[in-house]
Amino acid sequence: MSAETEVPQAVVKQKNSKAVAGFVLSIVNVLLYWVPFLGFILAVLGLIFSSFGMHYSKNRGLAVAGFILAIVFVILHYFLAIGGIFFGIFE
Repeated sequence: MSAETEVPQAVVKQKNSKAVAGFVLSIVNVLLYWVPFLGFILAVLGLIFSSFGMHYSKNRGLAVAGFILAIVFVILHYFLAIGGIFFGIFE
């Protein structure tokens, strides 16, 4: 009889770098909300990366959080732009 020992296989954890990138961009957007165009660009990029992270992975926690933050701040940027147009800030 031969004594074979089984070597445990390493568990490879699936990385969701798109979701992490979307969440980080959304958090940076929260901090830089008052910078007029940079905040909107970060919100849109956070929205795009988070949606890719939700679509391509089963681990979607950070992707959903980044997506919700990005949606909220895209809407806030929209209202900020409309308010700026109506109150003459951009003249």
